[in-house]
Amino acid sequence: MMILAAGDTSKEESSIAGREELLPASVRNESNVTANGDHDVEGPPKKVARLSTTHFRKPLTNQELNELKETESLYKSNLFKLQVSELIAEVSVKAKRQRTVEVYVNELQKCLLKLSSSKSHKLIDQEWLTKRGVNIPLEQEPWEVKGNFKFVPPTHVHSVGSFSAGLSCKPHVHADIAVEIPLECLQEKDNLNHRYHRKRVLYLSFIATKIVKLHSLVASVNFTYHQGEHMKPILVITPPGKLGKHCAVRLHTCIPQDFFKFSRFSPSKNNVRSTWYKNGIESEVTLVDHSEPATPHYNNSLLMDMTHSKNTCFLQQTLEGAESIQHATLLLKVWLRQRDLDQGRGAFTGFVMSMFAAYLLRKGKLSRVMSSYQVVRIVLHELVEADWMNKGISLAETAEGSCPCLTEFDKAFDVVFVDVSGYVNFCASLLCTTFLRVQHEAQLSMEHLNCNTADSFHHILMKKIPFARKFDHLFRVENIELLSAVAQRQFSAQLMDRCGDAVSAVLPHVIKVLQQGLGKRVRLLDIKLETTPKWCIDTCHPALTRGSLAFGLLLNDEYASSLLERGPDANTTMAEEFREFWGERAELRRFQDGSIREAVLWPGKTIAEKRVVCSHIVKHLLKMHFGVNEASVIYRADCLDALLTLPLRYKDPEALTYGTGEEANVHLLRCFDTLTAQLRGLDDLPLTITSVQGTSPAFRFTEVLPPVPSSTCGTASIVDSVAVPRANKPTPPWVPTMKVIVHMEGTGKWPETAQAVRRVKAAFHLKLAALLKEQCSLSCSAYPTHLDVFKDGFMFRLQVAYHREIVLMKQIHGADGTLRVRDTPASVTLARETEDLPVLTTSLHG
Repeated sequence: MMILAAGDTSKEESSIAGREELLPASVRNESNVTANGDHDVEGPPKKVARLSTTHFRKPLTNQELNELKETESLYKSNLFKLQVSELIAEVSVKAKRQRTVEVYVNELQKCLLKLSSSKSHKLIDQEWLTKRGVNIPLEQEPWEVKGNFKFVPPTHVHSVGSFSAGLSCKPHVHADIAVEIPLECLQEKDNLNHRYHRKRVLYLSFIATKIVKLHSLVASVNFTYHQGEHMKPILVITPPGKLGKHCAVRLHTCIPQDFFKFSRFSPSKNNVRSTWYKNGIESEVTLVDHSEPATPHYNNSLLMDMTHSKNTCFLQQTLEGAESIQHATLLLKVWLRQRDLDQGRGAFTGFVMSMFAAYLLRKGKLSRVMSSYQVVRIVLHELVEADWMNKGISLAETAEGSCPCLTEFDKAFDVVFVDVSGYVNFCASLLCTTFLRVQHEAQLSMEHLNCNTADSFHHILMKKIPFARKFDHLFRVENIELLSAVAQRQFSAQLMDRCGDAVSAVLPHVIKVLQQGLGKRVRLLDIKLETTPKWCIDTCHPALTRGSLAFGLLLNDEYASSLLERGPDANTTMAEEFREFWGERAELRRFQDGSIREAVLWPGKTIAEKRVVCSHIVKHLLKMHFGVNEASVIYRADCLDALLTLPLRYKDPEALTYGTGEEANVHLLRCFDTLTAQLRGLDDLPLTITSVQGTSPAFRFTEVLPPVPSSTCGTASIVDSVAVPRANKPTPPWVPTMKVIVHMEGTGKWPETAQAVRRVKAAFHLKLAALLKEQCSLSCSAYPTHLDVFKDGFMFRLQVAYHREIVLMKQIHGADGTLRVRDTPASVTLARETEDLPVLTTSLHG
């Protein structure tokens, strides 16, 4: 109630004054801010008189009641509402900063419109630009291409992207503007053979040579790739002064929407001729050639520049006035950024998330009256239920006669989300693994939202989940230059479609092979999205095959350690495919049910070796299908296992294989279970044993080096349960003790003093030792505080416990005869040994 009262926005002066004391000093001082936003200069704020406590018993106002009902119906809780409101205020661009950036963008637009024209040059003649200090940021292979280029000032400069729609999210604020290339710079067949992409790069390069000299308007000018696409470099302009620390302007290009026919860029059409791409010879070409392989990614790249403004206008008009949906979009962008899903090539960008929210609003699944919390829930739920890999979605309301159907997009792309024109796929570069991870994260977030006990706000929006922390196994493929040869040999059509990017051409096939080979062993496979590089305009652009590829595996605990890959029956078509896929690892095996099947058996004796079965699968498949040798695959799964190994002093071929200790730990627990059964089966005990619980770390699988069975055979003689070394023999090995708490049933016969209880426990230790020797033939040594039992090479230290002993140890008798109960060091130690540690063991091990 006090939170709601403190947040009261009632216009009644008395209500505000009465609650003003509850606000922080910084907020109270804001009462001196004038309508223009300036602080009152007449003097310091007046002190508010301290109110009596009776003021807080006043009934809630109507506005407070309405806010409370709204919170109950539209939000998860009052605290969640306050957290969401604070986060939205934190990541939103302030109105003052928005106006400052808009003023700067307007000034930049005016300068771009005033640029002077250049002379006409051939596309392959670029020396006139390099002399101006610009290194062309494009991989131009093949070099020979027809066409001329002449710079003409842009006729229009549009604001596009999230900033213009009011959906920009801090701390990385970017204002996107698109310069429209005039018709004088374009030719009819510029859609073919990278001609447009080279012209747009030359256009941006010429602009860079001009604006880099505007020192009063520009602090620095750099190149970068738009969403990591190497054929779409853009300019990043940093403003001078304080503004440049908070935002940057990204300069794109666009084409007049009616210059090219959209039908030329259907996913099934070709716009890169193989004779030119393979031989470097560009003969006379026609606009349409049905004999060539389709180039859907190339077509989509060009179409994006034709639909910049149309998609931005759709987003602005759809979300205009829908404040709660705009706030939810900001929250979803934070959600993506916390998981590193919105940066780099193949990312699930914030713009795609904004368009998906607009899509749901158009379909009637979102409403403008919903709260931001409800919108986030619905968007995450729809992401979980979506199937964009098999059945894409489209923002186009009505399909025209020449508009491609969604089935055509599904065949050409891994993930499909079509824009309002019906031709552009927003998710053209999005890998299926990244989309599956988005769905996985959305599913986890929904579980947190549905859990009333968990702090869902922290886990969903505040907790950073980097790639390395998300996955169980990580591996990296070095020397990815090897993929270029594979792309040239096996995936020439995809390489031509990707404009020479061998990694992008081969990567979908690598993912498909790994997913098929790993099967049920992994729940999720993903590739780390590398951040898009940025470089100066006078330096060379990054190479396409630089760096390495990082993969992550989220294991399925039930199947991850399986050594056997069971295939189809022998002498079938599926068996041939199985042998072709696995190569020399496939073999015929007879199973216990009598069937003869193809199968693959991986090496592994210990649990530690079984944990890295996935590494054997990955290395084998990469080498067999893509020529990547094992030395180029850096697999991080067992790099710390060497610290858990135990060098044994005695080499016994029949001894238990130690590995990293799991086998020894399992053997210990089996021995302990046998001892527990023997204790419960003892006859002639005065009281019944209610529980037997181990408290040593080995009983909960947290012992760094679990003990191994010890044997005194040949080195010692047993005399009264004591191992005595024999003459001229080494000392028997040291055996660590495993603590076990044995709880006896409660009865009125237990004494009422702590000292008497300890003596009864000592008697129980003697009785247990005698019964274990007599009935179970175990070596035992009884002591007043415990009982040592040697069984199967392990030493168990049994300690009888009585639940009231802790209470008795807390009792302190005063000199005046009074009885006080308080914690003592002895009672705390006993409670830890007999109550806390057994509960901990049960929680961790069960």
